[in-house]
Amino acid sequence: MFRLLVSDKSGKIFDIPELEAAGMKAGCFFRPHGEEFIKMPYASRLFMLPGRMPVGYDGDSGKFKALENYFAVAAFIAPAFTGTYSPAFKEINNPKALPFYCYTLAGFYKGGIYVAAIRVDKSSRHDPKFINIDTVIKNTIKIKKMFPANRLIRHLSDCALVYGCPGGQNFFLSREECPLPTSPSCNANCAGCISLETQPRIKFTPSPEEVAEVALYHAHNVKNAVFSFGQGCEGEPLLEAQLIEKSI
Repeated sequence: MFRLLVSDKSGKIFDIPELEAAGMKAGCFFRPHGEEFIKMPYASRLFMLPGRMPVGYDGDSGKFKALENYFAVAAFIAPAFTGTYSPAFKEINNPKALPFYCYTLAGFYKGGIYVAAIRVDKSSRHDPKFINIDTVIKNTIKIKKMFPANRLIRHLSDCALVYGCPGGQNFFLSREECPLPTSPSCNANCAGCISLETQPRIKFTPSPEEVAEVALYHAHNVKNAVFSFGQGCEGEPLLEAQLIEKSI
């Protein structure tokens, strides 16, 4: 049985042996099958959900049960995985909206944490196991000194070191994909815009020379380098089509 995980007010997370971990979709509670759980991927995190009572499944009564004295727990899973259920919970007195993270059902089983998720990307380009943060820090200092006037490199250093963006970290590791954010504005009004929460999007428009400088440095150091426009830290890159064209 995959046991329900809960948190107390201090943030201590533990399991409830009598209750199964219950999932939620569109506000409805579900009892996931065991094969829908996988071992929690490396570098995933557990969150306490304030203002939300955890709901588990009681096998004896055959009913879902809310626990009033605890808070619900969710997992923020590592890149390359997609959560299939949110944790089941009930809101307490209209709590504040949660920031736009991935809240995935997690449970306790045979001494370990499991999550309701599937792997959707076999690539290792964003796998935290291959990202050495000490090397990222060292290379960030070195590359910023090499290009002291390049605002885009300074922006990517914040992505890598402040917000933990694997794309930004890969640039400073000279591996795989290089992100090239360019657009501080957007022509859409999406509900749940990931470039506005929880980190602010890019606040300036880089010059074609700044974009090209980043791309050329990466291409010189990475075999089969990949470059991508349209990052989580920017708006709509097509609004900067002329800039991108000049950069290329």
